[in-house]
Formats: sequence, structure tokens, C-alpha cells
Amino acid sequence: MANSLTVSQAVTVLNSLIAQMQGGASLAATDVTDFVSVAETALKTGFDPVLGAISQVLDRTIFSNRPYYAKFPAMEKTNAEYGAWTRKINYCDRPFVQDDGFNLTDGTSLDPWVIRHPDTIQLNITGQEVVEDYFTRSEEQLKLAFRGPDEFGQFWAGVVQNLSDKHEQKTEAIARANLMNAIGAIAGTGGTEQTVHLLTEYNAQTGLSLTSTTVYDPANYGDFMKWVYARIQTVRDFMTERSINFHLNVTNASKYIQRHTPYNRQILYMYAPELRQMEARVLSAAFNEGRLAYKDIELVNYWQSIETPTTVNVKYGSIDGDGEYAAAASATSVSNIFALLVDDDAMGYTRYSDGMYATPINARGRYTNFWYHWRWMQYCDMTENMVLFTLD
Repeated sequence: MANSLTVSQAVTVLNSLIAQMQGGASLAATDVTDFVSVAETALKTGFDPVLGAISQVLDRTIFSNRPYYAKFPAMEKTNAEYGAWTRKINYCDRPFVQDDGFNLTDGTSLDPWVIRHPDTIQLNITGQEVVEDYFTRSEEQLKLAFRGPDEFGQFWAGVVQNLSDKHEQKTEAIARANLMNAIGAIAGTGGTEQTVHLLTEYNAQTGLSLTSTTVYDPANYGDFMKWVYARIQTVRDFMTERSINFHLNVTNASKYIQRHTPYNRQILYMYAPELRQMEARVLSAAFNEGRLAYKDIELVNYWQSIETPTTVNVKYGSIDGDGEYAAAASATSVSNIFALLVDDDAMGYTRYSDGMYATPINARGRYTNFWYHWRWMQYCDMTENMVLFTLD
């Protein structure tokens, strides 16, 4: 499970996330605390029964399938970058001291042996998730459904492709859970500088009273979105500065971590419909990846549920003032999500063992089962820079 040295059966959360992603279920409060590891300081026999969906051969057969590729590829890390148990050593600044070489007094001496160890803090990323899948390949029972071996082979190629597509969406769900956790944690425990309420700030600066509806009026939209562009760029600029802002610190132990995120290490996850509006109506490719020099820019068509694209409802995991893992007591709902700007090291996932194994042929039933197994680790480090932008 997340933030432990055991593995967690992830099937319940995974199935719920995918149902919301595909539109088969409405937005629901989703508990990802056992699904996402958070960096912390603490250690721890007839034809129909076989495949009823396939009719006997009547006429032409169309095998409908096409490849699907998981979104958010920038979030995948290698095993070398993040292992099953990763420790992250962080360094905290100590204040400068006065130069006593200019305060020499007769009869006294200066002690050059005063001990002053480096101020460090170790974060630990632990926990793995597992899930499996399988299908049955029957032989004689399916031969009734196809004209010959070529068509029979096409059918099984389609089965395998469909499984591949489903498994890609599983990987996407893993990445999406990281986004959900980060958004919930920023809204619930993040510092004030980690959330930018775009409409609130714009109205305060201009004296206007725009809402999330009236802002789309042609008379308002252009100026507002130009301001939004500048506001996000300003945050990008400040994230390159070495500071204790834009991330959580271990305040109870006075462990303040100085972070900076160069432009080429920044990843912007942005709500795609808003970007398309901006491109068409205002900025014409101002958020082009090359122009802004992001490490990556990811378009997000929806954050959690395809039915409710701009909202997440998540029980998140974060860290407390002692730097230890703390799960939220209940789900947090965040609406009008516009964008999420993060350091490349703030979140990700790594796969350990993707494998497929086949059983021997069942001599009585004349079928073989193919089992797929996955083991992975995903993490969300709240001590890395991340800023949430909301349209409210």
C-alpha cells in the first residue's frame, strides 16, 4: 500500500478511476491515499457460454480496434530514478555568521573547531501497488464464429490490442491519480502562494466583478486571458528563484528546504478546452511548448471524471508539520481547475514488473488462460514546487 513497505491491491481504486475517465460513472469522491505514495520523513462449453458476444458467421466481419496510448508520458520515471525504496536527501541553509577576524582582542583566542553539521533532511518514498488481469483463449468453441485461420487470427489480434488499450488507460489512471492527489493536497494543506485564484486576483486589480460565466463575454475574455498568460508566466519566473515558497516544509523541526525550478524543469498541466479557447480567441499559440521552454506541456481534457471535467473530489495524502505522511480525514472537492504547474520531480510513477504468463492447455476444456501482472510505485512529493491555478 502507499507509504508502507507492503504492496497494495489497487484494483478497487483503479476500476473506479477508469469508470470516471470513460464516462461510465459520475464524479465520485475518490480515496487515493492507498494509491499514491507521498514522500515523507518517516520510514516505514457450448459456443455462447464461451463468448456470447460473438455470433456465428453470417456475413462480413469487421474487427474494430485501434491503438491507444496513455496520456501524461512525462510522469513516467525509470527504475534507476525511483526504486522500490527511494530516499531523497535535501539540504537546508544555515544562516551566515559574523567574521570574528575583525573582532580580535588581546588575551583571547578564536576557536576554529566549533562543530556545525550540515542541516539535512531525508525524505523516504515507499509503497507499491499491484493489479492483475487475464483472458481465456479457447480453440474449438470459437472456430464456429470465423471463416478460417486468417479471420481467427485477426480476432485474437483484436483481443490483444483491446487489452493493450485497456492497460494503457490503466497507466493513464495511475498518472491521473497523481494529479488528483497534488490538487487536493495543495487545496487542503498547501501554502497561500501555492494556489492562484485567477478571477479573484483579476477582479481585485481591475475593480471588475467578473464571474466564471461572464468572463467568457467577448468584451471581457481577451483582456482577462492576456492577464492570465502574464500571471502564469510570473509564477514561472518566481519558481526559478531559490526559496522556501511554492512547496511544503517540515515546519515543526524548522527544516525549510530551498527549492528552485528552472524553466526547462517545469511541467504545465493545463485544462485543454481553456487552452483551445485562448489559442483561437486571444493568444494564437502563446502557450506553444517551444516558445515557453517548458520541459513539457500536457493538455488535460479532464482532471478526474470526463463527465465533470474541471473538478476533482479526492481524499488525498500529504505530509504534516513533522514531515510524516498524513491522509486527509475526508474528501476535498476542488472546482474550476485551470492549470497545475509543477517541478518535474514533484510527481511520477515507475513500473517494476509488467509480465504475462500463460497456463498450460486445459485438456478437458481445450482453452488456455493468459494472466497479466503489474507492479508499480507512484509518488507525490509535496516538498517540491507546485502551484495550482483555479478560475474562481
